[in-house]
Amino acid sequence: MENNAVALRDQPQLPQTLDERKAATDLTIDTAAYWAKKLMELVEKCGLSRSMGGKKYLEVEGWLVIAEFAHTRAIIEWTREWKDSSTGELLGYEARCKLENEAGETIGSGESSCGLDAFPCKGKQGSEKDKAARSAAQTWAISRALRNKFSYVAKIAGYQAVPAEEMVLHDPETYQSPQPAPKVAVRASQTAKKTLAEAILAYTDQNKVKAGNLLKEATNGKFNSVRDMTEQQAAAALTAFNELVISKLDPADDDFPEFELPREPGSDDA
Repeated sequence: MENNAVALRDQPQLPQTLDERKAATDLTIDTAAYWAKKLMELVEKCGLSRSMGGKKYLEVEGWLVIAEFAHTRAIIEWTREWKDSSTGELLGYEARCKLENEAGETIGSGESSCGLDAFPCKGKQGSEKDKAARSAAQTWAISRALRNKFSYVAKIAGYQAVPAEEMVLHDPETYQSPQPAPKVAVRASQTAKKTLAEAILAYTDQNKVKAGNLLKEATNGKFNSVRDMTEQQAAAALTAFNELVISKLDPADDDFPEFELPREPGSDDA
């Protein structure tokens, strides 16, 4: 009897009276509002959202921030091949993500798939294409599961309730991946370092976090600030930056305006 009494005491008690229910509701609202406030601060600081059609959508890292607030784990339950039911041809991969609370209880889930013809697989062949599709399916499943559980937090914070990855999945034309900014006008007196800084900041819409990450990618991890580079290193990085941006665009897009290196004194302005 004593063990039963202890077990009953340990069970969470649901609100019984109207006042208790009101207090529980107020706590839920206050918690969601606080999460939303902190989410917005982190997302804007770290660039964890995408703008599409004038609206902002959280990327998977933004949804995972909410999961951390709620002490929730996103776990890939399975990943499997997605095949044509008639021919058996491999079309891509699909994945399922489940959400667990601190007690190990499943509190939500989501599934998604990625075809071998989807944009994450562009330019890849063989096993690399398979890896890209498998990874994308898992990422999209995580976003879907967290959206199903916590979309209200995203809305309170001012973001759309649909993950950025899901917008790509269902409406690729709406997805606005970073596009090259208009050509930077380079004066004869302008240095390669200044040109590189302007080019990367323009490409990332003045987002310094993303600019630093892009510079690091263009320099193979050597630099995340133009300030630490020599003029020769900046000139080489600008060439690498142009090539990197072109590689991120659709192969059919041949309208990329490359950022120019500084010209010798006496040459005409751009």
